Amino acid sequence: MTAPRVVTVPRVVTAPRVVTPRRKAMMLSADAQVWATVIAFVGLVIGCAGIIVPVLPGSLLNLAVLIGWGVAVNSTAGWVCAAVGIVMTVIGITASWVLTGNRLKKLQVPNRVIAIAALSAVVGMFVLPGPGLLIGFVVGLFIAEWVRHSTAGEALQTTKGTLVAVGIGLGIELLCAGAAFVSLTIGTFLHFTTV
Repeated sequence: MTAPRVVTVPRVVTAPRVVTPRRKAMMLSADAQVWATVIAFVGLVIGCAGIIVPVLPGSLLNLAVLIGWGVAVNSTAGWVCAAVGIVMTVIGITASWVLTGNRLKKLQVPNRVIAIAALSAVVGMFVLPGPGLLIGFVVGLFIAEWVRHSTAGEALQTTKGTLVAVGIGLGIELLCAGAAFVSLTIGTFLHFTTV
């Protein structure tokens, strides 16, 4: 009987990370970095919820979270991934505003109609917590369009078009927020595996 063959795998040796005294003074402890990362993930989830249900400024919260996380971890991988997330969030905000605004201009929906719908959404949120925000927006939009057009048929058409425009804008903003979330996930992996 022969002895089992032992296979050795060569270890990858990496250069030690150089931490200057100035950089060390600016770094948080490992525990604080972990807590900052947990808070960043929770903040991004709340920010994504704020995009869907606009009670909180979702994308602005995401920007603040990504900047804060980059400052907290203060590593190259952290800053690069935070910057990618910030760029994706800014792209989402810009695309949402531009695409929604262009579609609303094509439908000739005035800003006062959107303002009335937003005010109705706030009232709906307090009258019927939960779905009241969406119901209030749709009902306020339809009533404002009905008053503007004087016929229910035209009001229904522009209401549908407006809802599609707003939905496309929110969808793009949410996709970009998802990309920022993925960037934070990659940054977390890279930061904590290379420290």
